[in-house]
Amino acid sequence: GLAFVDIFSSSVTVAWSLLNDATGYNLVCSTMSNIPPNPIWASTGSVGVSATTATLSTPALYPNTTYYFFTKAYGLGQESAYSSYVATSTLANKVSNVQVYNVGTTSVTINWTAFAASPSSATCEGYIVQASSVSDFSSIYSSSSTTNVLLSTLTVTGLNDAATYWFRVGSLNWNDAAN
Repeated sequence: GLAFVDIFSSSVTVAWSLLNDATGYNLVCSTMSNIPPNPIWASTGSVGVSATTATLSTPALYPNTTYYFFTKAYGLGQESAYSSYVATSTLANKVSNVQVYNVGTTSVTINWTAFAASPSSATCEGYIVQASSVSDFSSIYSSSSTTNVLLSTLTVTGLNDAATYWFRVGSLNWNDAAN
């Protein structure tokens, strides 16, 4: 029963359920969906009898990369087989140099420095611009997105004339999660 607790651009925290009679657990991370002979990260020995989480971070993990996680339990002189994997992608790097490019009566154009097309760890899978009428973005008024990583400008339309809006730009990872 693996689950993700936190996912960032260079770290992932994974949680699992305690098993009866377990004296420890081993967590493995890979870029492949099968357990490779040399995973990119493996907990050394056991992560503890009462441990239910582990955090993997840089230098093992890269931004905008899909990782597969497996765990197994130890106890009573035996060990279980590895669990089925759970997979996630780390967040892409944050967008930089964001600025308002053009303001119209019912639209605003935002631009930023676009990422290169590759490698995966230095790029993203697209961008999203969101407009909100509240500064905490608890309500999104309008948005615009693209899957073109070389694009550095998006326009949000359908805005009310003479209203105040806050804007944010996010880079999208393989799971369409914004950073």
